[in-house]
Amino acid sequence: MNTHNASTEEMQALMDSINMEGIGEITQAIKDEGYVLQDFLEISDDHMEAMYAKAFFLTDQGLYEQGEELFTTLCRLNHYEGRFWIGLGVCRQMQKNYKEAVKAFAMAGTVDVENPVPGLHAAECFLQLGDFKSAESGALATLHWAGDKTEYQTFKLRAEIILENLKEKQGEQK
Repeated sequence: MNTHNASTEEMQALMDSINMEGIGEITQAIKDEGYVLQDFLEISDDHMEAMYAKAFFLTDQGLYEQGEELFTTLCRLNHYEGRFWIGLGVCRQMQKNYKEAVKAFAMAGTVDVENPVPGLHAAECFLQLGDFKSAESGALATLHWAGDKTEYQTFKLRAEIILENLKEKQGEQK
């Protein structure tokens, strides 16, 4: 199967083809030994990269539903890859599905703890949800993990703007 062009139904059929007697062993290996479903379905890293590139392209083109579908598949195949979770979160955020986006960003932050990007996107979503305390927490996490790393300065600046806006809101409410 050409997995980078596979539909959700094709991926489900592939997953269903796993011998049900071996599902316990697979579950144990994933849980205890760090394996991912990608390993058992024998999907190469090259195919995963091709699927990621396609999902990224779809998202970049504003095709968020299709991007979300492909990022969901990627997250199921390798739940340890933070950038897959970030992509899924961005698709959901752009569709204004903020609660589900936050869940994806939380997963990204769990598997890629030192990456400031999930915290920033989560903060943006929390702002849209009116949860200012959580938005502040996400922005502060972004500042912490961005530090002085040059590649994250844009994210750091955006987090600082969020914090400034939150302080202004608090001042207005007093």
